Amino acid sequence: MERILVVDDEKPVRETLGLLLRQEGYRVVVAECGHTAVSAIETFTFDIVLVDIVMPGMDGLETISILRQDAPEVAIVAMSGYAGGSGVMIDSDFFRSAMERGATCCLSKPFTREQLLDAIEFCRLSKSLVA
Repeated sequence: MERILVVDDEKPVRETLGLLLRQEGYRVVVAECGHTAVSAIETFTFDIVLVDIVMPGMDGLETISILRQDAPEVAIVAMSGYAGGSGVMIDSDFFRSAMERGATCCLSKPFTREQLLDAIEFCRLSKSLVA
């Protein structure tokens, strides 16, 4: 069973993603900020990290950089509601920066359950290609 870390400063988003992913059978840990995410990655092993890009304090881009350095094998899904559109995307400035820092793929909020699960499957496939 894969372990997923959800990092988002908005409590309803964390709770909704946590519930949805648990219903899909994943073990889920939630973090409200980049600092908490970095602490979690030092304590637990995660297969996938979902991280919001726009957060106060340590933003998602800085968080991605640290996660990539501390846990190079983890798959990272960058999320943002500021990128426009919906679904898996990699062409906005936010997402381009996230990919340059090591994100595996990106999701534009709001996204559907299916788009989230597709991103997780993409991460799973990407990890198997690297292994």
